[in-house]
Amino acid sequence: MAKRTGLLALVMIALVFFPVQGFSEDFNFVSRTQVDLPILLAPAPSNSSAQTQSEIAEIIQIQKMRSPLEEATAVSDNELSVFRLASDVLGPRFKPENLPLTAKFFQRLKSDLGQIVHAGKDCWNRPRPYALSPEIKSCFGVVPEGSYPSGHSTFGFMSAVVLSGMVPEKKAEIFDRAAQYGRSRMVCGVHYHSDIDAGRIAGTAAAAFAMQDPDFRKEFEGAKKEIRTTLGLE
Repeated sequence: MAKRTGLLALVMIALVFFPVQGFSEDFNFVSRTQVDLPILLAPAPSNSSAQTQSEIAEIIQIQKMRSPLEEATAVSDNELSVFRLASDVLGPRFKPENLPLTAKFFQRLKSDLGQIVHAGKDCWNRPRPYALSPEIKSCFGVVPEGSYPSGHSTFGFMSAVVLSGMVPEKKAEIFDRAAQYGRSRMVCGVHYHSDIDAGRIAGTAAAAFAMQDPDFRKEFEGAKKEIRTTLGLE
């Protein structure tokens, strides 16, 4: 509860100090200027810091203890899609071919997040965990972008905020899945714990700003109706 309260406070501060206004950027619902991660987030821990060393040890332990199933799930979680994120929670009918409005809506959100997250990655250019420790093995080889914040965690928590507004009956399960989605990045050796935490903040802030956009609200309602009808919740 304390973590959620602190996160809400951060988002409210962002909304106060970076109010919605007109921008020249090319975006759908939320811009990188509104969610300016180099301002919003704490700096990435330095390579030699005690925090980074502790996080490296955590990833090494996770990789030693992971089961084949956990590793396979983490590899599959590399797919950056709301359908990958939530199909286990919402059931077999939660597929893009059944939900074209929903697929388009979340694709537009993902496009906005790409610009937002890359601003943070470019600012800090934090080396991936496997670059600092030979004991850590990446599931995907060399990943060219910086590690902080985690784009998958940002997308996962942004999607959890939005999707749980459409299917509030599954809110707890959706957020649990978003947390697992983020942890998969540690299982695969491509992110530190602090990258995941930063993504949680970034994704929540992005969702909060997007919700103020009139086009978002219109498309949200259309996708919500589509989901609830398709899943038999209406």
